[in-house]
Amino acid sequence: MDEIKHSTVNVNGIKIHIAEKGEVPVVLFLHGFPEFWYAWRHQILALSCLGYRAVAPDLRGYGDTEVPSSSFTSYTCFHVAGDIIALIDFLGVEQVFVVAHDFGAIIAWHLCLFRPERVKSFVSLGMPYLPTDPNLKPVETLRAMYGDNFYICKFQEPGVLEAGIAHIGSKLMLASSLTTRRPGPPIISEDAIAHLARETINLPFWLSEEEFNYYVTKFDQTGFTGGLNYYRAIDL
Repeated sequence: MDEIKHSTVNVNGIKIHIAEKGEVPVVLFLHGFPEFWYAWRHQILALSCLGYRAVAPDLRGYGDTEVPSSSFTSYTCFHVAGDIIALIDFLGVEQVFVVAHDFGAIIAWHLCLFRPERVKSFVSLGMPYLPTDPNLKPVETLRAMYGDNFYICKFQEPGVLEAGIAHIGSKLMLASSLTTRRPGPPIISEDAIAHLARETINLPFWLSEEEFNYYVTKFDQTGFTGGLNYYRAIDL
């Protein structure tokens, strides 16, 4: 991946790491949880060969981007969409193509709502547009639908899931998150965490040991709190 250029830019009051290759027009890739720019490594190379400037930031709290020192209240869609607008300004373009996955797609949907004139087109992966009812809190709605052990509900209490991850280790957490193919709503129970702690890691063919270890190294450096804070701010 030596041909991918890396830099850190100061935008919206924080330092954001970006990985990029190619020239305009810009395709902006937004990752989900638990990921960072590396999730788009193949797409960066492919799109740059087709004449695009492929840009993938580490969103705030992830990878080599600054982790805001304040609480999860600094991780609302307003904050992160503001980061993206400031990054687009830094790139010197009026509009970008956006491709986003998982929580990155939630941010991108809000970007389209807040500043539609800056988005030429948007491809959402794994996350349809889900309009919210101002009279209902998303977390309580999800709790009523799926129960207290639904993963977003379990993410809410600061420090609790981090303690579980510390018990099983980053490798098992990432292997479960990145490679699971279990159908149905993701559930995190005490039994599930205990079972995960006993599992062995069997990587799929599309994720090499070297690639997986790169994920592990990054999350060992930064921890998971930054990514979890997006879910903790979902009601704000």
